[in-house]
Amino acid sequence: MKSLSSLLIVFVCLAFGSCKKKGCTDPNSLSYDIMADEDDGSCVYCDSLINPVATRTLLLYDNYGGSPHYGQNVLQIDLRQEADTFSYTQCGETGCKIFGTVKSLVNESMNVSFYISSNSPTNISYGTSQVVHGHETISIGLVDVNAYMDCYPITNAVINCQPNGQISYF
Repeated sequence: MKSLSSLLIVFVCLAFGSCKKKGCTDPNSLSYDIMADEDDGSCVYCDSLINPVATRTLLLYDNYGGSPHYGQNVLQIDLRQEADTFSYTQCGETGCKIFGTVKSLVNESMNVSFYISSNSPTNISYGTSQVVHGHETISIGLVDVNAYMDCYPITNAVINCQPNGQISYF
């Protein structure tokens, strides 16, 4: 009886070409099949699509009465907004990211603290202190991340940019 069972298994394997289970054999894939012995090309991977949404330029006005640049725009802040969309929900959450750079509009170096804010529908709350040399442009990196399904363009939002205290020039 035991030899009949063994013979039947050999016959089934020969008749169907193989006893291997086909599927995705890559453990880094979303569709990984732990039982698969032979890769059949069905592996699915996370992909991310980054779409530019909007850009916005803000100007920082020096409003300190004793400043050598009183009444002037001294800093340009450029914001770049992107929507990050994933190929599958298992890969991550779609969201908005806002990156920024600052550029000095004066000859002197400055130590400046400023605050960027906006309210609904694009909520931004960001403050930083930077040393910026004359006419230099530097990255301030990631300003805001919102896990919104709809990435409301910053061009349509009311955004405020205010100095946090006196700007010092050197």
